[in-house]
Amino acid sequence: MSVAARLTELGIELPAVAAPVAAYVPAAVHAGLVYTSGQLPFVDGALPAVGKVGAEVSAEDAKSYARTCALNALAAAADAAGGVDRAVAAVAPELLVLAVEVVAVAAPVAAYVPAAVHAGLVYTSGQLPFVDGALPAVGKVGAEVSAEDAKSYARTCALNALAAAADAAGGVDRIAGVLRVGGFVASAEGFTGQPGVVNGASDVLGEIFGDAGRHVRAAVGVAELPLGSPVEVEVTFLLT
Repeated sequence: MSVAARLTELGIELPAVAAPVAAYVPAAVHAGLVYTSGQLPFVDGALPAVGKVGAEVSAEDAKSYARTCALNALAAAADAAGGVDRAVAAVAPELLVLAVEVVAVAAPVAAYVPAAVHAGLVYTSGQLPFVDGALPAVGKVGAEVSAEDAKSYARTCALNALAAAADAAGGVDRIAGVLRVGGFVASAEGFTGQPGVVNGASDVLGEIFGDAGRHVRAAVGVAELPLGSPVEVEVTFLLT
């Protein structure tokens, strides 16, 4: 069944592509992939709500807005690719290998997979510093959690990412190096040491892969992370 037919079966009508709110395009196509810009939950050009989840906006309402964002992203991708069935060709089974859960791979905390393989790369979902299924600490770095402890948790995140990537790729020996690291640090007000925290991930990947572990990176301070985790790390690995 085509994606267009499946959308019809589900009674889902894709919205019109939301107009960009700044100097960018909604989506771009490159090398068999469609990259979308960040999508807000616009409905007929307006936001259904504003505010913070857990205060002005309920978690249940926010979940519905995330669904709207996803449909807006699909609409943008379809418009850029020349149709919805072209837009999702990159996630056909023969092109996308989904990771299966094994003991060493942290179980996802929502509706996603730990890692996926495409075009010589392994993309991991954001990894929390789970150890035996539990977080070693919760709280914000610079308040309940020290920067030094957070750095060690970032290291754990990176190792969890490597486990997920190896599981998706068919073994750790298939992982040749690291392309990109994205680090997110739940930060107390005034804390600006995010780069040092995310070094915990970068350092261990460098130790494992040597020069092939050198990577581009973002280290971002955020207000909250899932389950109260102090850090989260996502990694894009290179395949052999």
